[in-house]
Amino acid sequence: MWRTRFIRYGLLGPSGCGKTTLLRCIVGRHKPSSGTIKIFGKTPGQGDCTVPGPGVGFMPQELALYPEITMQETLTYFGRLYQMERSAIKERISFLTSFLDIPDKNKLIKYLSGGQQRRVSFAVALIHKPPLLMLDEPTVGVDPLLRRSIWKHLQKLAMAESITIIITTHYVEEARQAHVVGLMRDGRLLAETNPEVLIDQHNALTLEDVFLKLCVKDSEAIEAVSTDELNGFDEEPVWVKRKTYHTKYNAVTSINGYQQYETVLLNNSSKATTDISRKNDCKSCLKNVWDRMAALNHKNFVRLKRNIP
Repeated sequence: MWRTRFIRYGLLGPSGCGKTTLLRCIVGRHKPSSGTIKIFGKTPGQGDCTVPGPGVGFMPQELALYPEITMQETLTYFGRLYQMERSAIKERISFLTSFLDIPDKNKLIKYLSGGQQRRVSFAVALIHKPPLLMLDEPTVGVDPLLRRSIWKHLQKLAMAESITIIITTHYVEEARQAHVVGLMRDGRLLAETNPEVLIDQHNALTLEDVFLKLCVKDSEAIEAVSTDELNGFDEEPVWVKRKTYHTKYNAVTSINGYQQYETVLLNNSSKATTDISRKNDCKSCLKNVWDRMAALNHKNFVRLKRNIP
């Protein structure tokens, strides 16, 4: 039986359904109220787990950039935080500037357009070639040609470098390019499997039609539960009766000609390539702290010099 060694996972749902909250829980920014999260077999933020940290590249939905510094200075700053060599940082900046079609890498962030700023934010997530890449709606406001180029590059990263990629999007058909797609509504997964399998199972033409059918079915289930509660026949907790139409596959099989990918999410760390290595000796730790402090001080000095008031 063939097993996937890479995965592109698309998390699809309307605004406010919990996509960003879930990503923040994965990277250790939020603590889940119940359940556990494991990344590469380790809990985020504990022990020698590199998440949050150099083990993940995270592009948030909001623009977390410093407006007073340039694109080149931004990428250099984050590269130094990840303890990358100066030559490697320079090489990555040259590639990302060309790939993301950023016109002037020496232009201040605040003078870039909204779409260009999002591309810089995407470049920050890619700068250190992390084994786990998490992108929160990366193609919003991006030119269609560039969007296609970004998806091609993500496919290359997943296949050639065994990087796990998690993408959230509200572009329904865009998620069709992922190996596995999770359809999310009101903080719950309605379904999770290969998009072509979902379309075939529900006799639909598009992934959007599948999502619509699942939402209607979910609303009917919730309405039925509410009716039972009003009639006084509720013998089970509400959360038990609100069933999620969850189709998760643990083995790679073929159904009606479509290849199903098992959801071995975040378990491909053995082949993942990254420019980051952590050493446990005291001397190396002190050097890492000094390098990060130097990068932070340089960034703050540049911001202050350009914004004296």
